[in-house]
Amino acid sequence: MFSTVVINLDRDPDRLDYMRQQLEREGVTFERFAAILGAAMPSDLRGYFAPEEDGTGFLSNGELGCYASHLAVYEAIADGRIASPALVLEDDVKVPENFRALMDQILQAAPADWDLIRLSSPAKRAYFTIAELMPPYALVRYSISSGSNGAILVSQAGAKKFTDRSDIRDAPIDQDNRQLWRFNLNLYGVAPEPIRGNSLETSTIDALGQTRVREDRARQVELRRKRKLGRRHGWNIGQVGVVAWAASECVSVIAALIGKKARPGFLARSGRWLAALAKPSV
Repeated sequence: MFSTVVINLDRDPDRLDYMRQQLEREGVTFERFAAILGAAMPSDLRGYFAPEEDGTGFLSNGELGCYASHLAVYEAIADGRIASPALVLEDDVKVPENFRALMDQILQAAPADWDLIRLSSPAKRAYFTIAELMPPYALVRYSISSGSNGAILVSQAGAKKFTDRSDIRDAPIDQDNRQLWRFNLNLYGVAPEPIRGNSLETSTIDALGQTRVREDRARQVELRRKRKLGRRHGWNIGQVGVVAWAASECVSVIAALIGKKARPGFLARSGRWLAALAKPSV
């Protein structure tokens, strides 16, 4: 019912073995996609990025390579070289047991017009419960999505939207694909996240970009400007209605104040209530 792609650098065969062992355990066959180095980006992908983005601009070489790798996979999904729906995995995620059965449930429950479904993004703010899955999971629609790209289910329609070349990419991919209004993306997720990202606790991206300070204060200010996440309010009002949007904002404030241990249960209970307030289209 779905194809699977693992993005993996040629120099990281141990990571590929790590992923192979997990996926074979779950009976999932996969295709390896050779990850792209930002410093050696193919010319056909260079057009997505601003001319000055060469590893010395805002995006590091690691971030450029990560973004370009995902774009190349999405292009293959968009034009049918990779069958849709496609599960796109980075090579450092942890896959749960009974994953195949969970995936079947997700695809059965997903609305017909879904574009992307995040599987490794921990929910930190309010969400709307779309369907209950095998415990403890639920298919949800975020009020604001976190940015993990470790595991994403991609439809052909979603791949076509995200590979639109009319929009220059000048922020990391995990920030750009949170801007749903920018690409008109119908984004969903699973809460709690069934796949854990960064499970190896080492980042190839950080290693590639270690010649610069990626988290300096000036860069964070510029990154917040690029996110433009304030626009999510208008998008969410259009998606769920004013009442449900206002309620979700209140839930998000409370979620930010309570302890991390209590947050998942609170968001799960709130998600069912918020879904009842939302427009029928949700």
